[in-house]
Amino acid sequence: MKNISKKLLTLAITLTSVSSLAAPQSVLQRVREGYFMIAGFPSSIISNGPPQDGLISFAEFFSSSAQSIAGSNGVSSCAEVPATGTVSTSLTIPTALQAFLGSTALVTMTYETPVVTAPSGWSGAGSLFQKRVKVTKAGGIAFVMEFNCNTNELFASISIPGDTIDTSMRDINMYIQKNGAALAVDFLMTVTISSRATLIDSQMVRLTTTDGDLFKVWNINVTMRDATYNCQGSSCGNQYGYERSFIQGSSATKTGSVYVKMDKPDLTLQTNATLRAATITSSVTSAAAVGSFDFSANEPNQGIMIEKSGCVNFVTLADPASGAYCNGAGSTLAAPATAPLANAGGAFTVNWVKTSLKAAMKFAN
Repeated sequence: MKNISKKLLTLAITLTSVSSLAAPQSVLQRVREGYFMIAGFPSSIISNGPPQDGLISFAEFFSSSAQSIAGSNGVSSCAEVPATGTVSTSLTIPTALQAFLGSTALVTMTYETPVVTAPSGWSGAGSLFQKRVKVTKAGGIAFVMEFNCNTNELFASISIPGDTIDTSMRDINMYIQKNGAALAVDFLMTVTISSRATLIDSQMVRLTTTDGDLFKVWNINVTMRDATYNCQGSSCGNQYGYERSFIQGSSATKTGSVYVKMDKPDLTLQTNATLRAATITSSVTSAAAVGSFDFSANEPNQGIMIEKSGCVNFVTLADPASGAYCNGAGSTLAAPATAPLANAGGAFTVNWVKTSLKAAMKFAN
C-alpha cells in the first residue's frame, strides 16, 4: 500500500488552484473537497478537518507501521505473517496526522484469522484472504488490513470514533489494486450513531487510472443528518440529500469532463427522520450532459436541486462555455463497468448507497 496516497494526490492536484479551504461556497469547490478528503489535500490547501494527507494516508500510515512492527519482531516476509499473536509498541506520528493521533501513539498489533473474501477480479477471488493484521489505539481507533502474498491487492478497514455528530463513528473500507501505473480504488464510508444502528452519512467512490494520467472518478454521497441529532452540543439541523459526481480527465492537461447533481429535497411536510430520509431516492447510474454549466454557483440549500456538466479547466476554474463534455467523452459519462467490490450484487446508485452500503461494510472493531 506504500505510496498509494502519492498517486492519488497527483490526481487530486488536478482539481485545485485555490490557496485555502473554508466552508464550500461553490458547486465545484464542494465536489473537489470530497475528493481531497479521501486522496489528500495539495500543499496549497490547508484542511481544517480531515487529515491533511487524506484518509488514504491514514490507512497507509497504519499499513506501513504494521510492516515495521512485524519486521522488528522477526517477521521478514509475507509468508511468515502468523495467524495469531500480539505485539505492543509506540509509533511516531507524522505531522499531518497528529491532530487525530497525537505526536506519539501506543498501539497494539494483533495477527488474526482473515474474515474478508477477495472480490471478483482479484487473486483468490471467492476465497478468504490469506493474512489479516489489526492495529488498535486507545480511544477506539482501529485499522485492519487483509491481503494475499505476492499480490498488489489490499483490503483495509478503519474505524475512527467521533465526527461533527456527537457520539458518532466513522468507518471506512478500501479495496486497493495496483499494477504498475494502473490503480483502482473502491472507497466506502459510513458515519453512524447508536452503536452503528443509525446511519447518518454514507459514501462510495471509485477511482481508476490505467497510466497515472487519464483517470475516472465516480462519487455518490448520501446525507441524513436530522435536527434531533446533536452536532458539537447543539442540534445538527435537518441536512438531507445526495450528491452524484463523475469526473473523467487528465492529470497532465488538468482538464476533465465533470458532472454533478446535488439534490436536497423539500422537507416541509416531512415530520420525522424516517419520512425525511424517504425523500432521498435515485436509481440512475450514468451521467448525461445537461444544459446548466455554472459550476461557480453556490451549492444548494435544503429544498433545492442542481445539476451541472461541462469540460472544466482545473487551473483557471472558470465556468465552461457549455454543458458539453470534453472532446472524446461523448454526451454521457458511463457508470462503472463492474459492481462495487464490496458486494457483487450492489450498484453505483443513490438507492444502494443509502440502503445497502452499510450492510456491505467490514468494520475494523
